[in-house]
Amino acid sequence: MKKYNFILLLVLLGGSAFIMQKKFPAKSFYAARQELKQGKNDLNKPKSSPGYNYFVFVEAWPGEEISIKKVWLNGTEVVFTAETVTTPFLMEKSLQLLVNKPSYDTLIAATDNVVQQIQIKNTIAESSSTIPSRFRNFELLVQYMASGKEYYLGSKKIKNISPLSRK
Repeated sequence: MKKYNFILLLVLLGGSAFIMQKKFPAKSFYAARQELKQGKNDLNKPKSSPGYNYFVFVEAWPGEEISIKKVWLNGTEVVFTAETVTTPFLMEKSLQLLVNKPSYDTLIAATDNVVQQIQIKNTIAESSSTIPSRFRNFELLVQYMASGKEYYLGSKKIKNISPLSRK
């Protein structure tokens, strides 16, 4: 009898954990960067620091409105723009398997939820604020507001995607 009571208690506790789980306004977060490679090798010129394209997306739960307030990259606040995008979000691959037939990577799958893309401008914000101390070890951190409350999303390590050659 004690065994059955214990099992029932575990089932009830497990079920209540799912019911009481806190729901954040952001359903998902995606962060990746793509290195921009130089198209020509010139031994006489010093190597420049690599440039990157950043792909950062925040998906909201149905009925939630999210407003992106600040973005920090490597601990420094950066200038950004945020806009709603349609899904699926596809990115053309730089290497193509078939001639004149582009191939794509799907960064964000099709969804009916609102998805915002954050475009990082790679410049430091004029009135730069410091990253909150509890998030110091995040490579990318996003502060957003929803229903009058402040939330954070972050990535300790940004995913690298295939580089893009530029001339």
